[in-house]
Amino acid sequence: MFRRAELEPLPAAVSLLLAATIGLQLAVRPVTVVPPVVAAPLPRIVTATAIPVPDYPAIAARPVFSPSRRGGDDGSAATVIGDFALLGTARAGGIATALFRGPGGGVLNLRSGGMVAGWRLAGIGRGRALLIKGGASVTMTAGSVSPGPQVESTSP
Repeated sequence: MFRRAELEPLPAAVSLLLAATIGLQLAVRPVTVVPPVVAAPLPRIVTATAIPVPDYPAIAARPVFSPSRRGGDDGSAATVIGDFALLGTARAGGIATALFRGPGGGVLNLRSGGMVAGWRLAGIGRGRALLIKGGASVTMTAGSVSPGPQVESTSP
């Protein structure tokens, strides 16, 4: 099958050397002394004591994330007209809108000129909406707003 010139002595010698090394490792038992296992002492259990927490009745009376908690309301503007409350205002691309929450929790999105509870929306500003009914006008606020223009009238 193989010609004599094709068989090289080096690969055959390396293969025999590897086989002899494996046989030697299997025949000789290792002389390793394993120390006996000693159980380590268990860690000491530490009990924690609770630090008394002070009672804050003011916070309990007015939770921080309560929907009824509003800031910046100085009483000069209305927050509710009929059953509608101003949730907020937004301006994008030159178009201003006001969001009102109505009876039953429904949300009403109005542009200037829209009607809510018999009042016409005459102007929308930062967190404020100007409503007109007959000769009366009311500015509604939505929570606390940063200082800025009170109402920007969009009607001529």
